[in-house]
Parts: sequence; structure tokens; C-alpha cells
Amino acid sequence: MNESHANKLEQEAQRVASRNPTQAQALMLEAAEIYLRLAEMTGQEKYMVKAQQLYQDSEGVGKTKVTMQDEQASVDFNKIIAKKPSISFKDIAGLQELKQKIRLKIIEPFRRPDVYAHFGKKVGGGILMYGPPGCGKSLIAEATAGEAQATFFSVKASDLKSKFVGETERNIAALFDEARKRAPSIIFFDEFEALGEARNDAHSVNKGMISQLLTEIDGMGSKNQQILLLAATNEPWMVDLALKRDGRFGTTLFVPHPDVVAREELIKLQVADRPMDKGISTKKLALLTQNYKA
Repeated sequence: MNESHANKLEQEAQRVASRNPTQAQALMLEAAEIYLRLAEMTGQEKYMVKAQQLYQDSEGVGKTKVTMQDEQASVDFNKIIAKKPSISFKDIAGLQELKQKIRLKIIEPFRRPDVYAHFGKKVGGGILMYGPPGCGKSLIAEATAGEAQATFFSVKASDLKSKFVGETERNIAALFDEARKRAPSIIFFDEFEALGEARNDAHSVNKGMISQLLTEIDGMGSKNQQILLLAATNEPWMVDLALKRDGRFGTTLFVPHPDVVAREELIKLQVADRPMDKGISTKKLALLTQNYKA
């Protein structure tokens, strides 16, 4: 991808804007992503300015056709915003390695930004957690926000997607804008494959959505923003490769089924406030629950 390719995308967007606003928006956002990459690679401000301009232009495409019904179809933050969670890592059984990596990548940059800045350590990007369902990916995301004392945004694709032209992209922009207002914030994307589906497989209407998400994530890196990202998926191979690059969701961590040590710890957490016969062995229960499904 280079500057000439971005120019071609711009020209094509202008050509189709009047008859196909959705395609024009997707082309503009794809061009904006290329300019953002060029800005990162070369350090030239002109590319960042160009990316911002294209982003603004994409918002205006087809705006005159938006009806009052469209304007009302915006994201409902009351559904996806949780206040600072009360749970923390002590409430999560096992997953010690995962906790440590999240602590170094997300929690410590929130707590000690001056230390990270002193050592020239870049803060930003996110962690993509993957693994079988029911292993605690969503719970550990919430505990991360509790540990970091950050506002927790738990988001699914259905919270952002809309049938109206350009509305999904506006919802994504609004989400990141709200996260900036409530910083420090952690945005958690659950079932991430539904939002970040590989563009080779995605329908054309979804490509603009993915490009918008990339633009917002890259924009975070150009500013000193206390927003960090977590995502969870059962199908990591479905996620667009561009989203898994360094500075975005560059860290991918597997969340396994709990082993015997984690299961014993989990049992102890569950019975901590309940009367239990002294003859019951939590270790034996942990051994008996290998491959157990509730």
C-alpha cells in the first residue's frame, strides 16, 4: 500500500459518491487508513492531516439523504457502559500468566504512565483473547477494568451495527469519543469476530465499519489518551489481519480451560461464604471436575 494507491481510492470514492454513498465511505476510510500507516512509517504530518480530512469527508457522504429516523438510530451507551467494576483479579481463579501479561500491557501503563514514558515505552494497542467459550474471557476483561480503576465499556457488534447508511461508523466514532470523555477507560469488544471480520470475507457494507474501527484505533496512538483495548473471540482466524498488527490488537493470548489448580481455586472462591462440611476436599472436587461442563 502506498500514496498512489490511496489517491486512486480517493478518486474512485469521488466517482461513486453520488450513486453509492456506502461504497464511497468505505473507499475513503480505506484511503485514510493507508495515510495513517504512511504517517507512522515516515513521521510526516501531511499524511496525518490527509487521513483526518478523509475521515471528515467520509462522514459527510450521503448525509443529506439521512432521515430523522436515521438520526435517532444511534448507539445507546446506557446498554454498554458499566461504571468502574467492583471485581478485580483476586476474584478470578487461575490464569496467572494471562493476568501478568494484562497487568504489564494495560494496568501498569494506567497506574505509572510517567515510568513508561521515562523508558520510552509506547503505551497503547490492545490484547485479543481467544479460546473456547465459558473460560472467563469476559470476566477477566471486567476484572482488568476493576484492577485499573477504569471505566469499563463492554461492547458487542450488535450494540454498534445499524441498518442505516453510515450509522455504524458514527456509532464506532461515538464510542471512542465517549471513552475519551470518561478516561481512563477500557473498551472490551466481545465476540470480536462479528465486528472485526476479515475484509476478504466481509460484506461490502461491513468494510467501512472495519476501516472506521482501524482509524479510531490508530488515532489513539497519535495522542496521549488513556484508552486501552481488550477483545475476545472464539474464532481468532476470522478477525481481519490488519486488526491484529502491533499497536492495535498486536498481543494475542489463549484463554484455556481451567486446570486442576485453577479449578480448586475456583471451588474455594465459590464456597468461601457458604457453610461446608470439613470432610469435603476441594482438591478431590477439582480432580473430579476434569472436562466438567455446567
